[in-house]
Amino acid sequence: MEKKLNILMLMDAYLPYVDGVVTCMHNYCLNLKEKGHNVVALVPNNKKYVFNEPYEIIPVKSFHVPFLNLNYPIHKYHRRLKEIIKEYNFDIIHVHSPFNAANYASYIGKFFKIPVVATYHTDFKSIMKSIFKLNAIANSIVRNLGNKFNRMEEVFVSTPLLADYLKKDYGYKGKISYLNFGTNEKPVKDTSGLISKANERFGISSKETVFLTVGRVIKLKRIDMSLNALKVLKEKGYKFKFFIVGTGSDLMYFKKYAKRLGFSNEEIIFTGFLSEEDRMLIYARADMFLFPSLFDTFGLVKMEAACYKVPSVMIENSNSAFGTTDNVNAILSQDSTEDFANRIMHYINYKDELKKIGKNAQKDLYLNWSSATDELLEAYERIIIDYKQREHLS
Repeated sequence: MEKKLNILMLMDAYLPYVDGVVTCMHNYCLNLKEKGHNVVALVPNNKKYVFNEPYEIIPVKSFHVPFLNLNYPIHKYHRRLKEIIKEYNFDIIHVHSPFNAANYASYIGKFFKIPVVATYHTDFKSIMKSIFKLNAIANSIVRNLGNKFNRMEEVFVSTPLLADYLKKDYGYKGKISYLNFGTNEKPVKDTSGLISKANERFGISSKETVFLTVGRVIKLKRIDMSLNALKVLKEKGYKFKFFIVGTGSDLMYFKKYAKRLGFSNEEIIFTGFLSEEDRMLIYARADMFLFPSLFDTFGLVKMEAACYKVPSVMIENSNSAFGTTDNVNAILSQDSTEDFANRIMHYINYKDELKKIGKNAQKDLYLNWSSATDELLEAYERIIIDYKQREHLS
């Protein structure tokens, strides 16, 4: 299929709110537009934010959710929205969240006979269990989300483990395809200049061991496991700095937790949000990226770290660790503080091995968003052809 596609993307949260899912959809839109396709993003309106993206955006009437600090779309209250969508003659609809956006995508797809696909990004079962505490309530909500996925032509996932979740926890019975995500970071072959600047910028001595994590500061990321492991290192006499880059709802909790463990502000550094330049510097300076999350469904940050030849320490058989090999392009630990600490200590003592793993990570794990979007386009074209053939026969 050589024609340029008309693509509608939907999501329940969007810019200026930023997380991994928003980053994914935004980069798909950017790269689809760059490749000559017509892409429109149907996203919540935000009166405090002026959309100035190079692709077309239709802001939807929304209400503000204070405790999440984001706007939530209410498509049915948006006048003429259906008529506006009809004018675009979309070839495919792609939804990135299983709430109101998924409901509206299913409705529009059925009404205009357009194939609808979804990407399963987030392990909502973990989130619901953390909110409601009762498995029965969490399971009921997740099954309801699964019903929405079952209306789609196909669901995209990034790992086989996610496919298992989708079938077992959500009750999904449809077709699944695997798509990789990308990064906008560029592989840096020589990091020595960045390392020197980082030492000066962040007050790090050239011989200090530096650990790093980047992302939302929330309990589901298991930053406490990294802190507990580093407490073991501290008790054994190891010196280090651990930079926690980002903000989040549990930031104060982890600041207090680090104090309770006896860490100083010189050992555990909460940087908050960092500019792109500063983030590059701290990535390049890190010896290891600590990422024990079982919540993340892919973990773009491990790919970002790999661009600077920094290996990630992750939990074996987790979604975050998918596509990596222990002692080759990543450091994989059992799901225990003791083993996590032991794996870190081993590579502090064998820095040559650590550097080799970092080089392999850069070589093996890197994928840019342009290549990831090419994979998406191949899936789109196959789904559109199959859908049209089925509609023609019906």
